[in-house]
Amino acid sequence: MKILVIGGGGREHAIVSALKNADVYCIMAKKNPGIIKSVKKYLIHTETDADAVVAFAKECGVEFAVIGPEAPLQAGVSDALNEAGIPVVGPRKAAARIETDKGFCRDLMKKYQIPGSPAYKICKTPDEAVSYIREYKGDLAVKPTGLTGGKGVKVMGEQVDREGAARYASTLKDQNIILEERLLGEEFTLMAFTDG
Repeated sequence: MKILVIGGGGREHAIVSALKNADVYCIMAKKNPGIIKSVKKYLIHTETDADAVVAFAKECGVEFAVIGPEAPLQAGVSDALNEAGIPVVGPRKAAARIETDKGFCRDLMKKYQIPGSPAYKICKTPDEAVSYIREYKGDLAVKPTGLTGGKGVKVMGEQVDREGAARYASTLKDQNIILEERLLGEEFTLMAFTDG
């Protein structure tokens, strides 16, 4: 079986390793030596370029694709591959929005009364966020609503104090900012796979 893996990080390296009985191809933005040793062919190219991903998939004759990072999902790469007749392990752009837009996710959880969502406020401007941070009585997590590669969150009481949180929020221009009550406890990821 011919499988395309999109992405070049540690997660994708693990996926490539798990697919060792298949002919694996990979498109990645940066060269990952571990992946390169394990694939039939690779392309160093922007992972969010749907046209290039589809062209490479067709050139290699892949039967399905696995998308590791969130950015290609946000860019509609899954949609483009599906439309080209190549099934994808990874949600379409609309479904991926739960992960790629934190504000949308929180509003969705609130609308459908899904338990586990912290109290939050979505701010349209840094000034609005700074005012809220200074008035809020407890600690907050300050997050840009879009993708940050796991590095965009600042937590009051752990990484920053109130003024540090306000300073950080003031740098988050041209995007919504989500301010969430700080939750204490273990963090874990639960993954669920469906057939569409």
